[in-house]
Amino acid sequence: PISFGSLLKRLDIGAKSAVNIGARDGQTHDPIYPLFASGYSGVAIEADARWNETLRLAFANFSGRVTHEIQFVNATNIASLLNRHETPRGLAALKVDIDSLDLPVLQAILEAGYTPAVLMAEINPDVPPPFSFYVSATPGLRDFEGFYGTSLQALYDLLRRHDFALVQIENQGQEHNAWFVHRSHLARGGLGALTQEQMVAQFFAAYPLQSSNPHGTLEP
Repeated sequence: PISFGSLLKRLDIGAKSAVNIGARDGQTHDPIYPLFASGYSGVAIEADARWNETLRLAFANFSGRVTHEIQFVNATNIASLLNRHETPRGLAALKVDIDSLDLPVLQAILEAGYTPAVLMAEINPDVPPPFSFYVSATPGLRDFEGFYGTSLQALYDLLRRHDFALVQIENQGQEHNAWFVHRSHLARGGLGALTQEQMVAQFFAAYPLQSSNPHGTLEP
């Protein structure tokens, strides 16, 4: 299975820093936690204050190299927040999974000059490619079923403009993610970039059209 660890090992990235946006408890089914546990530094950000103590305990043994913050992030505050935590511009790994302003937050991070080697973002599988959709204003909760986050197409288009290549789509039960690698690292890792046509094909392979599919989609 794909992971930050497997990709970063292939890419031989020297940077050992990671950012987790949408951390919840910081551990359960979280792809960034193994990096923190293996010695990476960084920050975990979570909007829900109920996870504050859990996050503190999760990172208590990491010698101060991992911090956390309870904060609802948006396109206006995310860059200053990362700067406050002394996040390096050339970080190794970035995860964005907040079920709300995922695309505007990610765009603000990239436009502020942060360039992760590997990036994982949640997608909304209810909106298949080539349809482009993303939430631009929300209180941060799923107000309506299916109305959250960003579609794969919108994410693909944004990241392609910032020189990222889509390498895999992941459907693991409740986990619906897209994995990207910055193009400057592709050759070193022997990785290929999915084209638009390959992206569409892989999406429908991951989310087959069937009446029992809880995330049923319309074929483009």
